[in-house]
Amino acid sequence: MVNFKRGFVILDCSVTSVDERSIAFALEHSSVLCITVSGSDRLVLDNAYCRILRTTHFLGRTDVPVVKQGRGSRRVSREIANICDRFPHKVTIICLGSLTNIAGAIKASKLFQKQVKRIVFASGGFSGRHYSGHHNIEVR
Repeated sequence: MVNFKRGFVILDCSVTSVDERSIAFALEHSSVLCITVSGSDRLVLDNAYCRILRTTHFLGRTDVPVVKQGRGSRRVSREIANICDRFPHKVTIICLGSLTNIAGAIKASKLFQKQVKRIVFASGGFSGRHYSGHHNIEVR
């Protein structure tokens, strides 16, 4: 169940970044408020959604909502923004895929950038001293 002392977490996944081990770790070591998954291919999205549900069920964490969205939907972005509005300065968002839903949350809520505590992401990588990039990130 939710442990208020550890802070709150939203896991934001894309269909290509669903990792059951990462999800299990987060569910065991933090207060996950929501897991989101997004993708444009309906079959792949449904598969990823089912994998997440199996993981939460296996760990006995069916209390954690899993929200999915397909192409053209803003459901996940709105859910992320709403959660941050309900728990200002207490939510860490862990992005295991692209940052598209974060961009959508910024558009959905004018206060989002001030309400979110922290955003942690695992996108792109470094090659030597150069950032190999992600299309949502600009490094100066």
